[in-house]
Amino acid sequence: MKVLTPFTITAADSEERTITGQIVQFDTPANASTGKVLFKSGSLIPASVKLNLEHDSKRPIGKTLSMELAPDGKSINATFKISKTTAGSDAIQEAMDGLRDGFSVEANVSDHGFNEDGTMVVNSATLVGVALTHNPAFDEARVSHVAATTEPIPEETPTEGDAVDTTTEKTEAPAVESVEASQIVHANKPAPYFTSPRSPIVNLGTWMEHSIKAKLNPMSDSALYVAAANDDLGTTNPAFNPTRQLAEVINALSNGTRGAIDAISRGTLPDAGLQFEIPKISQIAVVDPVAEGGAVTNTGIESAFISVPVTRFAGRNILTTEIIDRSSPDFFNELVRIMGSAMAFAQNKYVANQIKTDSNRVAGTYANTAAGLIGYVSDANVAVYSGTQRFARNILVSPG
Repeated sequence: MKVLTPFTITAADSEERTITGQIVQFDTPANASTGKVLFKSGSLIPASVKLNLEHDSKRPIGKTLSMELAPDGKSINATFKISKTTAGSDAIQEAMDGLRDGFSVEANVSDHGFNEDGTMVVNSATLVGVALTHNPAFDEARVSHVAATTEPIPEETPTEGDAVDTTTEKTEAPAVESVEASQIVHANKPAPYFTSPRSPIVNLGTWMEHSIKAKLNPMSDSALYVAAANDDLGTTNPAFNPTRQLAEVINALSNGTRGAIDAISRGTLPDAGLQFEIPKISQIAVVDPVAEGGAVTNTGIESAFISVPVTRFAGRNILTTEIIDRSSPDFFNELVRIMGSAMAFAQNKYVANQIKTDSNRVAGTYANTAAGLIGYVSDANVAVYSGTQRFARNILVSPG
């Protein structure tokens, strides 16, 4: 667990290019990245680490020159040598001006607990870095000394592995030349002038070439060329554009409904498993008229379960890139409707076949006439009531 705890600089030296301050105060709660945190005495050991700018490990501005426990053992004080870079010089100046005058310790916690108020109590941690920040935890821990020479910053700073001459001699600071500030360009403001790019698309072959490149990289110049070319092609070369279509679609094949499912009772499918059961009462108590003092018939209630498998329905339609690129949103709306209708057809057919297979059919043969239909409905309604004690409400008829 990495904890970032801010403390305040106590010193910065402008002549020696050093910044000094308290990096941790033991047994005192502070605001950290994880909330309130308290480092117990001895939980953190001084170490040589880098000084980063605002916890950005990619922006180091110095490293430890010295670090030790305070004489009373209640804190750790450190001095950091600041590199001769623009960022380092800016950091020293900001520390001297009180703009960025805080230290924030970066520690990997290996043993911790919590107080009743939720404060994390650190028993053991490893110091991995310190950051120069504008938001310290303790106001009393401020920069006490800033040291930096007035020597000009070299154009090229030595990198790791280069030979560095550590000897110094005092020289007079060169006169500061007046420099005209460069103009600030805001990205959110449009350029004062704009010229359409000279397009390399001059025929169908070059249009195809840059269309492919634009697909591979939408941020490329080819995307700009294609967009400009399409504007011209729409007026001067209509043959390059697809044929316009009406939003209305004539489709007599996708009007599927789920009549068989809507005609029966429905319930919520269980949230797990590929099979579920429906409780079914197979025997109920018998109730008869009984004379005063007569014996009462005892008939137990019996139940069973109907096992029902979960059936998955799925469909698939593969589209080409050309259709996707050259279709309006109305096409996708129609595609969804077609797929939904196909799903309704398949589910309705499946349920209707199950009802036909599992139902107790009424005995007898009925003519395909009005009288035969009335006779069947009469007999079937009696059978339904006998089996369910309910009246039939719907009738399923095959389209044939």
